[in-house]
Amino acid sequence: MTNINLKIKHQNKKIQLRKIFNFKLSFLFLIFAFSIFRIAEAGVISDAPRFTDVLVKVLQFLLSAVSILAIMMLVVSGAIYFFAAGDRRAMNLAKKSTTYAIVGIIVSLSAMVITRLITSFF
Repeated sequence: MTNINLKIKHQNKKIQLRKIFNFKLSFLFLIFAFSIFRIAEAGVISDAPRFTDVLVKVLQFLLSAVSILAIMMLVVSGAIYFFAAGDRRAMNLAKKSTTYAIVGIIVSLSAMVITRLITSFF
């Protein structure tokens, strides 16, 4: 094949892909347009949780996950320190990891306390 034929095939492929993309985009637009009308018909849910309640639950979950990861980091850094066998680099790495893990635990626990304090006002 010549270079010109390859360019023409490449251009045809680009045009075909652009048409497919435009079709998919217009189809998605129609789906979202019709879904807006369905949402308007739905009305208001009376027993739905408040936004602040949902936000607090998500925040508490994330803070719990961070606390668990920090404790796991503390255990791993202890294992690194235990198996360092006198290697100064490994010992320094374990000490830094332990420091960061303790800071992470303190920050996550402080954030939990602050979150509960703020939610007690609402």
